[in-house]
Amino acid sequence: MMTIMRQIKIPKLTDPDLAYETGVHIGDGSMQIILSKHDYRVTYWGSVEEFDYYDIILKNVLMKLYDLRNIAVKKVSAERTIYLRICSKQLVFFKRGILGLPCGKKHIMKGLPEFVKTSKRLLKECISGLFDADGTLKFVRKRDKHDYPQIRLDLANENLAKDINDQLKILGFQTVFYFRNRFDSRNRKYYSLWSIDLNGRRMLERWMKEIGFRNNIHLTKYEIWKEYGFCSPKTTLQQRLKILDKSI
Repeated sequence: MMTIMRQIKIPKLTDPDLAYETGVHIGDGSMQIILSKHDYRVTYWGSVEEFDYYDIILKNVLMKLYDLRNIAVKKVSAERTIYLRICSKQLVFFKRGILGLPCGKKHIMKGLPEFVKTSKRLLKECISGLFDADGTLKFVRKRDKHDYPQIRLDLANENLAKDINDQLKILGFQTVFYFRNRFDSRNRKYYSLWSIDLNGRRMLERWMKEIGFRNNIHLTKYEIWKEYGFCSPKTTLQQRLKILDKSI
């Protein structure tokens, strides 16, 4: 099957959407070069529950940022996985050569790209994209309700995790940074992770004011908590939307 290579618009490094998309890429994205097939691809991977976030938010950011047309979110058959792929040599070279994002695994990253550290706005947008893609928001049980907010990011890359933690502190957020082993029941393996937690009502409200979420998976939890004072765990996005009596 022939791969259609796309020409793109090169955005300015001062564009907040570029900082946001870079954060999403660090969380959910990957780059691959297959020289034998002259194939250069950038792919973003998510869960089926994130379909609307990918189709409405991420796709529109990419289309505007790189002047793209006719890109589509696709589902992996027989899996609860979706992906959005762009085949473009220009885009791969821009992300790798200018932004400093690696092809293949991201364990070689020493920290966030330098361009997002040139202003607080760019840094906040990058962190927002990263947490939208790879972070979690949950409400821990305190006494009789799940009402204590906790924003968390888990990363396998220690250097990257340390830099993100340091940048959050520079922005004035109080964090808890620690190492832990997480058991994945799907393949029955333990994974070593570095975790960043932001705990409590004050940190969540400051997060929503200064950084925020665009992913409805996180937003619906926050809105239920604001409306009812708690948010029960293990609810699906559709269940939360029904509780809020709204749709995306």
